[in-house]
Amino acid sequence: MSAQESGDPVERMWEHLDAMQEMLDGLRKTYGDRAAEPLLALQIRMGDTLDEIQGTLGQDST
Repeated sequence: MSAQESGDPVERMWEHLDAMQEMLDGLRKTYGDRAAEPLLALQIRMGDTLDEIQGTLGQDST
């Protein structure tokens, strides 16, 4: 069962981060690392925030 089917909002956000990684890879291939820096910074902040949320909820990070 996917996170979307289970309704777990934290797991859905991890799925969004995975999709964001695919976008980052495409940006890097097409335009270089510098073009991907803003999206990478956002991805890192989102991941850190999700780790904090999961820690508060007592869940393991994926």
